[in-house]
Amino acid sequence: MAMRRSVRRFQVVGLVLFMLVVFMVVGVAAADNIKITILYTNDEHGWLQPFVAYKSPITEGGAANLMGRFTQIEGYSTDADGFLLLSGGDNWTGPSISTWFEGEPVVEVMNVMGYDAAAIGNHEFDFGRELLNRRIAQADFPYLSANIYYAGTHDLADFATPYIIKEAGGVKVGIIGLTTTETVTSTHPKNIGDLEFGSYEEALSREVPKMRAEGAELIVVLAHVPSPEIVSLARAVSDLDVALILGGHDHVTFTGRLGDTLLMEAGWAMRYYGKVELFLDPLTHDVVDYTMEVVPNQYVTEEGNPVPPDPTVETIVNYWQAKTDEAMGEVIGYTETGLPRGSWKQANYVLDSWLWAYPQADFAMTNWGGFRADIPAGEITVGDIVSMLPFDNTIVDCAITGAQLVENLEVRPAAVAGFTYTYHKEGENIVVDSVTLPDGSPVDMTKVYHVLVNDFMYAGGDGFLFGEQDPNAYDTSIQWRQPVIDWTKAQNTSPANPIDALIDDQPRAEEVGVPVEQP
Repeated sequence: MAMRRSVRRFQVVGLVLFMLVVFMVVGVAAADNIKITILYTNDEHGWLQPFVAYKSPITEGGAANLMGRFTQIEGYSTDADGFLLLSGGDNWTGPSISTWFEGEPVVEVMNVMGYDAAAIGNHEFDFGRELLNRRIAQADFPYLSANIYYAGTHDLADFATPYIIKEAGGVKVGIIGLTTTETVTSTHPKNIGDLEFGSYEEALSREVPKMRAEGAELIVVLAHVPSPEIVSLARAVSDLDVALILGGHDHVTFTGRLGDTLLMEAGWAMRYYGKVELFLDPLTHDVVDYTMEVVPNQYVTEEGNPVPPDPTVETIVNYWQAKTDEAMGEVIGYTETGLPRGSWKQANYVLDSWLWAYPQADFAMTNWGGFRADIPAGEITVGDIVSMLPFDNTIVDCAITGAQLVENLEVRPAAVAGFTYTYHKEGENIVVDSVTLPDGSPVDMTKVYHVLVNDFMYAGGDGFLFGEQDPNAYDTSIQWRQPVIDWTKAQNTSPANPIDALIDDQPRAEEVGVPVEQP
């Protein structure tokens, strides 16, 4: 009996020691969870330089500022293990530093910053497929999309990589790309006529099992897809065990979670970045914890930048800015008579170019105060266009009814394209009498039209109502001068063939009994 008690005491002691060892192992494992940090931007749109919005006290964005925050605050470096730097697409169409050079400066900067992958967005097609192929070849990272097909087939487009598997922190991370199905209406049709943009769910259901079979332990979806749609997508693919879906296209900041899938979108123009920290069990590589936030890349202008910009990135951006400034002297056309500031000839010149460059829209409209200089007779340079339209505005596509269009016309007279209108004044109030389409028929008050405006107007500048009427309008990120430059160059004008005859100089608005207000 004594021997049995001794054996039992030995067994109990052994069990306790075993449990202590197990507890210590579990405790060590909990303390040593693998951390993977994902830094994320989307819809960069070529905003390599920091900028100050209209009447804002805040300096926002800038690639060098962003890289400074990555390295000095987040502990990132291009060779650091455990980090992934990702982009949700729409890298280049935007300000002149990018648009003028068709995205080349953006890809060079992203290479230096060490991006691991980017989704293909709708604006990646803006300069044509040949150019897209050149940018993909230039990039040190892949451009991903698993839902672009050649029209009428099930064949994935060969210029896009569906997914990659990349190791971070000893974990094999599968990263798969998606492109918005709205691409068919948000880039020039000539660049995508042979393509189709298929179901997100179908693409993931097909490709994720392949990624798993190739060893992917963690699935990240890099989607140029609006935030409401990634919420629906997460619900639809809940059986695929996707850890994270990163969205884009609608230029919002957003974080969320649906089931076990984390969701994020990080604004646009490098004004913000997303930061996701995933903590993984060291044995199973399951996600056991996480942190997630969208971080501003901005500071109060008068107080100065608290985070020094990255000098390497800043040097590259300054180089391209110098080339942009040098390019402003390029001669792009010729006018025999000149285009006076605030004339209908100048306004029609600008707005007709918008509809030429963005034919999906029905109308265009801009405030008279945006015109700031004459274009003198003689050669037209890029600098002339910049002087005429000096503000760094972008073009916003608003979906509003005919009645809502009238509400804006009654705020104050405006330059317009795609229709004409008449009005009269009752005291200080403007009353629109008629709005007429080019074929002579009236605008339908109940029909929804797509109207291009500048982002100053969309934000309520000059009292316009577009932002209230369509709070989800699409900021095309097209710099408002760019279509004017592109159209002017396309006409190949000269002293023997001046541009004047190609510009409509007739008024498109008339105050009954009084000439239309033009500053």
